[in-house]
Amino acid sequence: GYQLGVNYAIGGLSIKANIAKYDDVGTATGGGTNAATAAEAGDELEGTEFIFGYDFGSFKTTFMLIDMSHTDASAGTTTEANGYAANVTMPVATGRVLLNFGDLGDQDAGGAAVADSGKSGFDIGYQHDMSANTYTFVRYSSIEQGTNFTTTAGAQEFDAFLAGIVFSY
Repeated sequence: GYQLGVNYAIGGLSIKANIAKYDDVGTATGGGTNAATAAEAGDELEGTEFIFGYDFGSFKTTFMLIDMSHTDASAGTTTEANGYAANVTMPVATGRVLLNFGDLGDQDAGGAAVADSGKSGFDIGYQHDMSANTYTFVRYSSIEQGTNFTTTAGAQEFDAFLAGIVFSY
């Protein structure tokens, strides 16, 4: 397999493109151990992402497009999904307000859409700088996944509140 990434930046604009392809991969079994299986001829994973960002000075935005596919040779199927994510970061006083949201659309299996198989969510938070190497944070996240997002879990909604401190030395 291979990975290739390109990054271009000028002024406040940044553009990134990344592609990856892996041949003859083993995938997780989904069982209790979630152990990887042995490599299987014909199994492929592919992914492409494009990231566009701009720093306006008073706030910074990032937008990402993503496309993924998995070919399962033993089952004779290809599953594909694509989506997007966006981020806005705004400096305030001695910290930053963060807003992220994203959506992974319904999956396509064998060329046909799998109903209610997407995932979407958002989070909002604040980071407060304590020093050049330390900050505290609070964040609220909400994620919804469709009934057919996974083969075992069914529809799920997750809400989380996080708070903490990060030391970077």
